[in-house]
Amino acid sequence: MKRATWVEGFVLIALGMMVSGGVLLNLGANNYEGQWRNCTDHTSRPEALSGAGEYRIVASFSLFPLGFNCEYSSYSASEEPVNVFLDQGTVPAIFGIALTWIGGGVIAGGAILSHRALSGP
Repeated sequence: MKRATWVEGFVLIALGMMVSGGVLLNLGANNYEGQWRNCTDHTSRPEALSGAGEYRIVASFSLFPLGFNCEYSSYSASEEPVNVFLDQGTVPAIFGIALTWIGGGVIAGGAILSHRALSGP
């Protein structure tokens, strides 16, 4: 297999891993104090709850799309809950995974073609 194929494949894999690692670092940095803290630090009180005196926050984590779903609901049953989604890098995560897979495909494809060329007709 040509050296350029190895280099190209490993560069794509390295780039994909760096992008994915950046997404994971961002997610870890935003989640180190808990999902509830993430909702209170990165969002303000939703406009729909402007009349409510007290409200509760229910935070949940979503894997796809990657982020936090913050549900703000008033203690009085008369108001509807409000959902706010905090995206944590869905598109970069998909891009990083795709780069890693493409790099692996380049290396595997180069190895297959090299093996076929050495085997002969």
